[in-house]
Amino acid sequence: MNVEKLKGQIPDLVYDQLPEVLSKYKIDSTLRLCHFISQCYHESMGFRVVYENLNYKPARLAEIFKIDFDTNHDGKLSTEELRKVNLYANNPEKIANFVYANQGGNGPESSGDGWKYRGRGYIQTTLKENCHHLELILPIKFEQGHKLDSLIHLYYKQNQSYQNHVCQN
Repeated sequence: MNVEKLKGQIPDLVYDQLPEVLSKYKIDSTLRLCHFISQCYHESMGFRVVYENLNYKPARLAEIFKIDFDTNHDGKLSTEELRKVNLYANNPEKIANFVYANQGGNGPESSGDGWKYRGRGYIQTTLKENCHHLELILPIKFEQGHKLDSLIHLYYKQNQSYQNHVCQN
């Protein structure tokens, strides 16, 4: 595994943390390294975005979060449901509180948990339970920001069986 090839291809902040992280989390093959770096790159839009934006125009909001707005579960958005989409569009905080309400330990829309626990970091860790899990296993507070090291643990815990399967085949 030649990590040096990544120098200049990924931000120095990420590159400088790789030796410790790769060793600590047994990312010990080129395939595992490719999976990890690719996931971080994709989720963070090329290591540029560390907070989920959620600023969507009505059409895109309806497309991405259709299931959340489709309250009668018929697979299409009614006029009334589209009205709600328009009320939420272009308001990232309101969108987050709506689409992430009552899941993963988040409270109802009014709690503000959706916005507080929206995706962040290179893996875009989302939802209160996932953030709490990180706080239990790592010496960080979620609101204090992330090092690469604090995100990889959750990523690999959530994807361990997949990673083992991929790397064995």
